[in-house]
Amino acid sequence: MNMEKDKNVGKILKILLIEDEPAECAAISRYVESTEGVQLIGATNSIGKAYSDVCDFMPDAVILDMELHKGEGDGINFLEKLAYSSVIRPFILVTTDNTSKTVFEKARSLGADFIISKSQENYSAEYVIDFLISMKSTIFFRKNRQGLPEDVLTVDDPEETTRRILKRIDTELDQIGINPKVLGRKYLIDAIIMTMVKPEPNFCGVIAQKYNKSSQSINHAMSTAIVKAWSKTPMNELRRYYTAIFDARKGYPTFSEFVHYYARKIKSDL
Repeated sequence: MNMEKDKNVGKILKILLIEDEPAECAAISRYVESTEGVQLIGATNSIGKAYSDVCDFMPDAVILDMELHKGEGDGINFLEKLAYSSVIRPFILVTTDNTSKTVFEKARSLGADFIISKSQENYSAEYVIDFLISMKSTIFFRKNRQGLPEDVLTVDDPEETTRRILKRIDTELDQIGINPKVLGRKYLIDAIIMTMVKPEPNFCGVIAQKYNKSSQSINHAMSTAIVKAWSKTPMNELRRYYTAIFDARKGYPTFSEFVHYYARKIKSDL
């Protein structure tokens, strides 16, 4: 048996539920609470909220009701949003009353991993959660492989590696005087991680989609955070911690130069 899959068996499987039927939500929630090794990190009937939760909390698996008659959006819309984003992709388990082969094919083409019919005889909240538990090793194995590139994913637990990276970024930003209360700081952190994992030329657009902001506002917030640091932090401190070359006439690096500098610096030190 694959030893890399074995080490994931004891980990907690974090699940996001996208469902509009209160009874179904309650049944799944009750069963998760009584079952070891799984955790329900959220439940929503809104596709917009669900996408934000995936970006913010990075669940390991999503239970996706295809038709949200009492909610906002639908399963296909959610899958499309994930397909065109750079977010770490969870395992997608679709549950549906729909029997259309066309809908099934569309869902699979957009990345649905498995589809369970709510009409099948043995369907229940227990069946859905037990299925995810049976896939646990595979879910973690796949998530670990896409979470960070191979040269960053070492023998360490990938979640621990991510925590170390976040702590390192926080330290670097503290050293040059980017205050945690400055709005642009969280966008810079997202951009640095994104550039380390999978460089995206339009990272402002991706971050804007995550926070439901305009690209211009993300651009402005990151630039403002950098300008404030360069105007308030002593130059000897800046030169000590930020050693990349930038246009001296401007007086500070662009947000793109800044992000790529720290992505390279931190990645090379791992």
